[in-house]
Amino acid sequence: MPQIILNNNLIELEKLTLFLQNLGTRFNLSQKIIFELNLILDELVTNVITHGFTTTEKHEIKIIVNVLDNKIVIEMIDDAEAFNPLNFNIQSTNKSVSERKIGGLGIFIVKQKADELSYKRLKNKNHLYIVKYINKESK
Repeated sequence: MPQIILNNNLIELEKLTLFLQNLGTRFNLSQKIIFELNLILDELVTNVITHGFTTTEKHEIKIIVNVLDNKIVIEMIDDAEAFNPLNFNIQSTNKSVSERKIGGLGIFIVKQKADELSYKRLKNKNHLYIVKYINKESK
């Protein structure tokens, strides 16, 4: 299974983008799927790096990808503070930008673009599972 380990530094997002592009080539995935996976993982990794760690020590974020016939299953593992994005209350997107509190839009996007999400906290690590269905006709 393809995997990548990122450090808790936003510069690592470039490495993530390259990893996903290579994954798309390797498994003949549509540009739409790669774009949406990049959007999902960019938001999640950015949140972990920006909000998940209380120290500046080096941490790792591991992303494991399993490409099946009709779906992509991703497991994202980090040792950041416990945080289940599925329990995060998303603000109404009907409000104007000036009426909304800062934050939460990234999780909203993740929930919109992922087909399935689940979360577990195991051995002091966050395990977020993301499923994206592959639409073979949209290549």
